[in-house]
Amino acid sequence: MFKTHLRFRDIAEHAQCDVCYRLRSKIKKAKTKAEKDAATQNYSKHLLSQWLDRQQYWAMRALSRQFFSQQLHFARRHCQTDLKSSLLVLIQDGMDQAKLRVPRFGYYRISKAMEKVYRPALHLVGTWIHGWKLGLCVTDEDVKKIVKP
Repeated sequence: MFKTHLRFRDIAEHAQCDVCYRLRSKIKKAKTKAEKDAATQNYSKHLLSQWLDRQQYWAMRALSRQFFSQQLHFARRHCQTDLKSSLLVLIQDGMDQAKLRVPRFGYYRISKAMEKVYRPALHLVGTWIHGWKLGLCVTDEDVKKIVKP
């Protein structure tokens, strides 16, 4: 049922890291072997740091899931949580606004009159607290996202 709606995106459809783009451009534009080697080394360091960050996140995510599964298991016996062993890991991200324009027309061609209709963009933000809950928030396009003091 979902194979007509859900699919893996192509590599070209994912957002590109600004640092990766800049470093790869330096590799392409390098005129000497020394410049190319230095740019390649910087790019490799960046990829390694990204991988190490992800490994740290995955390890913390596993501990958060373990903590909440233990709390659900032992909740009947214990009312308090040991703060020394507690760990909460969350990740938050928003969705591209262009995908959430309403009304949705799907992949059908629309008339010129319908092209002129104002279609507001909804904003979707997901917060995933690993091991506990997933929260989704949908707001209008004119809601402020950042509150500056």
